[in-house]
Amino acid sequence: MLRHHGVSTILVESHTGMSKIPRLRLVNGRSMEIYRSLGLEPLIRENLSKLARFNQMARAESVAGQEIVRTDLEGLEESSRFSPTSHAPIDQHRLEPILYESAKKAGADLRFGTRLVSLGRHGDGVEATVSDQDGHVSRLRAKYLLACDGHRSTVRDLLGIASSGPGTLKRYATISADIAIDDLIGDRAIGAWFLANPAQGTVLLPHDRPGRWVLMVPYYDGERQNFPGITGIDDFDEATCVELVRSAVGAGDLPVSLVSLLPGGDRFVVDWDFGVSVADSFRSGRVFLLGDAAHLIPPSGGFGANVGIADAHNLAWKLGLVVGGAAHDRLLDSYERERRPVARLTAEAAVDRMDKRTSAGGADPGVAGNLAVVYGHHYRSAAVHPEEPGVPELLDPRNTGGLPGTRAPHLLVRPANGPVEMSTVDLFGRHFVLLAGSQGAAWTVAATQVSTALGLPIRTYLLGHDLHDLEDRWLSASGASEGGALLVRPDGVVGWRASGATDHPEAVLHDVMNTLLALDNAAALRNLEAS
Repeated sequence: MLRHHGVSTILVESHTGMSKIPRLRLVNGRSMEIYRSLGLEPLIRENLSKLARFNQMARAESVAGQEIVRTDLEGLEESSRFSPTSHAPIDQHRLEPILYESAKKAGADLRFGTRLVSLGRHGDGVEATVSDQDGHVSRLRAKYLLACDGHRSTVRDLLGIASSGPGTLKRYATISADIAIDDLIGDRAIGAWFLANPAQGTVLLPHDRPGRWVLMVPYYDGERQNFPGITGIDDFDEATCVELVRSAVGAGDLPVSLVSLLPGGDRFVVDWDFGVSVADSFRSGRVFLLGDAAHLIPPSGGFGANVGIADAHNLAWKLGLVVGGAAHDRLLDSYERERRPVARLTAEAAVDRMDKRTSAGGADPGVAGNLAVVYGHHYRSAAVHPEEPGVPELLDPRNTGGLPGTRAPHLLVRPANGPVEMSTVDLFGRHFVLLAGSQGAAWTVAATQVSTALGLPIRTYLLGHDLHDLEDRWLSASGASEGGALLVRPDGVVGWRASGATDHPEAVLHDVMNTLLALDNAAALRNLEAS
């Protein structure tokens, strides 16, 4: 994403290769919109995982034991009413090579087998000391550093940033094994098993390779250890892992062949924390926290990795404008202001789903359902020109109506110069876009003039001229009149809305752009206080 916005990028990754573990199993609809804007959707669709054919989840004592309840997997809701795309069931070990090749092709410097040793300031940037797998130490200097180093983040610890929330609720061991259990499963299309054995909260997932499964066992549960003699990951020997797999399946004599989980090694078990925490700050000077380094979100609901994708999407375009000199560094403060509430709300939604999976029934999630959590966040920051105070942070995405701070609406349109139908969502991704109603030509002219004055591209589209609104939904979807307009940020979020025409559109739009780019600090602060 950084290269997409013209930012030179060096990736430092301590692992020697990509993951073999299907940690991420579902790219949600909003993340697919992001990957679609990067041209990656076709490749992702060509590499869907086994989960595409196994769309149910079940709670049971064991695979061979009593099945308590079976439901559809969460996150698969229909989104065609408000998006041109939908979720993609793809495992992390299939997705990562696609992202790797895309980043490499875009010119990113990707350094695997390299770990961070220390971090400090250097002039108007940062300096990182790193060591490669041969022990060679070097120093890297950059304007900004983005820490995506997981929930046990070294960078967060070096910066002294604390986290809020319950913290670790459980600690899981992940084991991968080849086992022959097709006869036990039969024709059940179950993509996630939630089991009571060998401990309540155990999860069993099918891997893409036939006969390969991934078992996740909670060995620490709150204040107690679930298995005598096991207090940490080093206590899991081969015999213990085999017995845990057999217990989950419910077959005491099942042949089990353990499989290495990490690239370049022979480790057949790794651990991870199940919990809830959000960093107290997402920014410290020129360093930013993203993904699990910024927030620990339970895997229930499939939200965690997708929130990390959206973090990067939110920050990348801002860094592109700041590094390119088109915006002030203060624009970057909006990253925390916008993304920290998302992390908190998403974590709450994931806990709700965890409760549903472990109880009979469960409360109605209401507006905090998957659709709202995926599509319905409402940003409030200086990078959004507010209209109404007191609007909730989470909204039903079917009724956002072009509200500034929400995802821009999906309208089915046909370009005037072509026969192919498309979505307005596909207009967003690299530059600011001004989308005007059929009588809003003055806004498109003003946008062109402001674009020239700022030296910043603003793409303009006039409905009825450049694009034809095939379902006549502009008024309801935008909340503006035919003489109004939406100014959409590069991340597809409405930054400002003109409800109708005005006498001085260029002056108005120039002031708006100065505010959104943090070029007018006083106006930006006023907008932030008003929100």
